[in-house]
Amino acid sequence: MILILHGVQGAAKSTVARVFRSLTDPSRSPLRGEPRDQQELLITARNNWVVAVDNVSHLQPWLSDSLCRLSTGGGLGKRQLYTDQDEIVLDAQRPLVLTGITEIATRGDLADRAIIVEQLAIDDSGRRSEDEFWRAFEGVRPQILGALFDAVASAVANEASVVLDRVPRMADPTRWVTAAEPALGWRPGTFHEAYDRNRHEGQVIALEASPIAEPLQELARRGEWVGSAADLLRELVGIATEATTRDREWPKNPAALTASLKRLDPSLRAAGIEWLRLPRKGSTRPQSIRAIVGAPVTTVRTAGRAIDRDTDDGRDRQAQAHTPNVDLLADAIRIFGGDIESMGGRA
Repeated sequence: MILILHGVQGAAKSTVARVFRSLTDPSRSPLRGEPRDQQELLITARNNWVVAVDNVSHLQPWLSDSLCRLSTGGGLGKRQLYTDQDEIVLDAQRPLVLTGITEIATRGDLADRAIIVEQLAIDDSGRRSEDEFWRAFEGVRPQILGALFDAVASAVANEASVVLDRVPRMADPTRWVTAAEPALGWRPGTFHEAYDRNRHEGQVIALEASPIAEPLQELARRGEWVGSAADLLRELVGIATEATTRDREWPKNPAALTASLKRLDPSLRAAGIEWLRLPRKGSTRPQSIRAIVGAPVTTVRTAGRAIDRDTDDGRDRQAQAHTPNVDLLADAIRIFGGDIESMGGRA
């Protein structure tokens, strides 16, 4: 599973990442920069139990895909040096921590594997010096480790008896944390509920990052639409603004549009839009876009923030979606650390 910490400058993202890394996989260099290629990423994974990448500004598509593979298991095969036929295989599966100012999980497959936490801004009255913070942390490190060991023991004892009423994408980590809930002081199902909210937030982020999402929503609001991929691309071009169609992520041909829709499909469904590829008719394969009856609808803006249409007072969706997850993290840290206040707001 991937932990993504994002927030404004000075929100203690790197400090929180160092804390997590020091508790699970201490290292003289706990945080790394972005890898240059897949091979460098896998070498890092082979030599560390936790991979922590700091200050990520933008995830290239190859890196986003590689992080997905690393979180669930994947490898790289290449020719061994000084040989013609021998192959060396690098394979690893690791938990990951990413930090960045912006929302970096903009592709649905990465967001679906992640727990996304927004670090809250720290005002000057609540800020601590590095020396003060780390002294406080070292004072409670044994208690934190003891609580973590209690949670692991609970998970080992209870995992076989855990039954999830709904199985999410990352089913095994969800079962594991659910089995640990008695030791964490959480009521049954607390993590699953928070994880569901977090996944929904990740899907909305993926939609906001896609230039075709808003035109698709407008098309779905008009009623069911059926036609070829080429027809759909022309329809979306007619709906979108000129600035949107100039976006580098805008699909340039029908095949690219279909690829984008495949990647975006889970997020579209979460937003109340169904995309279907209908049975082939001759040389074309019709596609259908329609609103899902009875599904909650989230309006996505290509530029700007999204607002839930079913909220009466128009409050910012981000405040509604993020707060429970930040509170859950803060509660866990308070349980672990005793007198350390929320590291997101006090580190």
